[in-house]
Parts: sequence; structure tokens; C-alpha cells
Amino acid sequence: MSSGNIGGNMKNKGIITILAGIGVLCISFFFSSGYHPKLDIMGNIFRMEIVLRQGHMLDLSIPGEDYHIERVAIPLKYPLSLSVLLILSGTGIVLVSKNKGAS
Repeated sequence: MSSGNIGGNMKNKGIITILAGIGVLCISFFFSSGYHPKLDIMGNIFRMEIVLRQGHMLDLSIPGEDYHIERVAIPLKYPLSLSVLLILSGTGIVLVSKNKGAS
């Protein structure tokens, strides 16, 4: 195996990692809720979340027996942190592969 091939393979992995980070970023904004137009970007990021299941009460028609389904949501800051981590590590992989390819 030549060192040029290893650098090219690493570069492809880095580009895929960057694209995965961009994909997570776009998907998380698309599925998020809780946007408020009067807040700035940081206020919205801390307020927004991805709702997986809405919580509500079910009436079982039995007196005194109500069933509560809990709400499940992921705060938007966690997928955004993951996307930033993926983009930065992908950039690092691409830079390291360029250095190995030049050696």
C-alpha cells in the first residue's frame, strides 16, 4: 500500500464525517420546535427541542384512574453539539490526511 492511497482514504472518511455533521445539523433544525421570532439565536437554541412523543392524559373511563403518557423531547443543544463535533473532527481528519499525503 502506498502512503498516497492511505491519505486519500482518510480524506474521504473526513469528508463523509463533515457531511454527516452537516446532515445532523440540518435534520435537527428541521425537526425542532419551540422557535420564537423575538429571541436571538442563542435564546432559540436553548429553548428549542426535538419532540419525539407528545405527553397527554388518557381517560380510561374508570373513576380515579387516569393514565398519563409522558412527553419525550431532546433539547436542540445536544444534536447541535454533536454536529459541531463531527464537523470539527472531519476537518481534522482531512487536514491530517493532507499532511500524510505530502510526506
